[in-house]
Amino acid sequence: MRTAMRVIWGGTWRTLLFFAVVGAGLWWMNRNDRWDANSVINSKDNHVTGKAGLIVVGLAQPEQFEPKFFVNFLDKLLSEAIPWPINVLAGGDNGIVLIDPQHPHASVRFEPTALADLYGNTKDVDGVAWIEKYRRGELRWENPSETVPHDIGHFLYPARQQGMSTAAAKTSAKARYIYYARLPGGILPHYRQTVDMARAGIAIARRDNPIIAAEFADAFDPSQKEAAVRRVLDSDIDTLILASVQPIHSDFEELKGSFAAVHN
Repeated sequence: MRTAMRVIWGGTWRTLLFFAVVGAGLWWMNRNDRWDANSVINSKDNHVTGKAGLIVVGLAQPEQFEPKFFVNFLDKLLSEAIPWPINVLAGGDNGIVLIDPQHPHASVRFEPTALADLYGNTKDVDGVAWIEKYRRGELRWENPSETVPHDIGHFLYPARQQGMSTAAAKTSAKARYIYYARLPGGILPHYRQTVDMARAGIAIARRDNPIIAAEFADAFDPSQKEAAVRRVLDSDIDTLILASVQPIHSDFEELKGSFAAVHN
């Protein structure tokens, strides 16, 4: 009996230690020590002192298809909204995503007539058509995700990496061959209208406050955001105002996302 109890206790002790170490690791990797704009909003400390600069951020989707936007969106999603280590697994680069532009909605394996990557290329860098590589058996079919509503399947060329996460490449390809493809002329006036709305808001803010510099930045474009912040800070301001072009702030896009990035 004593031997059995020692065995049980020994196993329990090791199990508890294992879960404690794993739990501590998960807590450390997923800790959020970034500045949270909610704290400032709730404190009501929103007065302007001296010369002010204004940064307005918001989701501004490009008028014509641009892979960069969707890659930035997925990178932000994987880094800020999905916990570690799930984001590492989901953000892997497993190869080149390929879609048949004539059958972009396919959810089950089919015989493609043509294949193209997210940039519209129908050939690989070696000049061989993707459809020919399919016929050689160099591609494999990837089923839709069971966790994504109305998801599509795609073909994958695993011999070479895409240079971005497979999730970002697939999202970009879906946007190109499904979303933008069915818009008149492939044009979505979202960016222009969003920027115009932001500029109108900036004009109102400047009318009522001592703002000497103001910029709009896409919430999903880190380089644009950094450039906008540098221009405003270089204007010799005393107070930096952070605002959103949207009437309702979201944690993902502003409060714990863009605002935190600007503050840090």
